[in-house]
Amino acid sequence: MKNRLQAFSIPKVDRKSEMGYFRLKVSATGYQPIQIERFSPHSHEGNLLPLSKLSHFYLGQEMLDTAFRAAYALHLSNFCCTLQRVGKRVEVTSIESDIPYEPYPSHRPPKRPKGIITFGADIEYMIRHKKTTKFHALPLNSQVPKFEAEADQALLRKGNKFYKPIFELHPRPQTTGEHLHIEMLKLKQKLEQRLKKSAYQVVTDPNPTGRFMLGGHLHFGNVQAGFNKTSQLDVLVTLPLSLLDHENSQMRRFTYGGLGSVRLNHFNGFEYRSLSSWYNYIEQGLPLFNWIEWVVKNESLPYFFIPTQVALAYTKNDRHSILLFVEKTFRWLKNNYKSSADLVAIESFYKWIHSQRFPLS
Repeated sequence: MKNRLQAFSIPKVDRKSEMGYFRLKVSATGYQPIQIERFSPHSHEGNLLPLSKLSHFYLGQEMLDTAFRAAYALHLSNFCCTLQRVGKRVEVTSIESDIPYEPYPSHRPPKRPKGIITFGADIEYMIRHKKTTKFHALPLNSQVPKFEAEADQALLRKGNKFYKPIFELHPRPQTTGEHLHIEMLKLKQKLEQRLKKSAYQVVTDPNPTGRFMLGGHLHFGNVQAGFNKTSQLDVLVTLPLSLLDHENSQMRRFTYGGLGSVRLNHFNGFEYRSLSSWYNYIEQGLPLFNWIEWVVKNESLPYFFIPTQVALAYTKNDRHSILLFVEKTFRWLKNNYKSSADLVAIESFYKWIHSQRFPLS
């Protein structure tokens, strides 16, 4: 178990939970929390914690994310996971399957989402001065609604003041991958036009400076979150795209960019968070957007098991091992999805990945 979790960049400690740390005990079915207990430092007694108040606690959401990722890595559909926060580090102390629990009185099994599937995104970037190489940051509570709406929640402290150094492109949700591509292209062109005559430039490296990491999150509406769909996005989108990632992407994979990073959203769907920033692929990226739509809408796709050595290769940025697994997977796809529409989608994305790896070939 420990080796499997470490391959997915999830810290697992062998000791029992330390009484001096803030702890959570999460019981869940898939991505549906059934019961969350919080334990204050030095406390033996836990208190039920409503999901709506989880973010009130430092790294509370990240602890829940880690519990889901651990269950996903171990393929435990019903689980109980205990975690502790050690400074800024979240550790799994135990995780077991099929643990009995007392559910919240209001808990009901999730219903299958109804409505048209929507596709959205938020893609993170930073702004750097071309000459001084210093990064631009927005003062906290700047009272400029336009810029506040574009700023991420990450904070930078300078003395007694706080700043927001990360910004996001937020397209409106669309009903197809092609329409999302058009919307993203408009936003990118607008941003770069705005900076064209200034002394600043857009930076989208996965780890441009210090502790700051940049991702390209995907948002799906009216799509049920589940380990099957997460595995499909990991294997068919993230692993192929990791072949194109910047060299400094490895650090992000130890934090927010690990495989299986998913959060439920408010649109009867979920947010997929594993991808690094794909800002630089927007212009020529229509095959990518079409492929994401194909993967999300295709209900016949199976659960894709990720071997431990492949998960470790992703974490360590071993591109050779990743490439072998990706090629094997796409050979399987071509042999099992033979309609003309499916083959066009598969071939278009596969050729696009190859063209981005070797742009002169």
